[in-house]
Amino acid sequence: YSAAVSYGLDEGKLRLGAEVLGELGIANAPGPAGQHRLHAGPTLSWTLGRTGRTAGVMAGLSPNAPKLMPRLIWAVAL
Repeated sequence: YSAAVSYGLDEGKLRLGAEVLGELGIANAPGPAGQHRLHAGPTLSWTLGRTGRTAGVMAGLSPNAPKLMPRLIWAVAL
């Protein structure tokens, strides 16, 4: 599950935001598949034409989550 908010800085092309990302574990599963994880952090998005790029660094909020998780997302609108 995830949730995010953002605010347009440059006529909607550049956006600053925050994101929360969670992963639910599978009941009775061994190893990482059975663990819940929660992350949160800032994002910076840039849209140009039909393409978009988002970069962010998520901090682990649960004990079994990685301390930092950098992310880079690239998308194309079809």
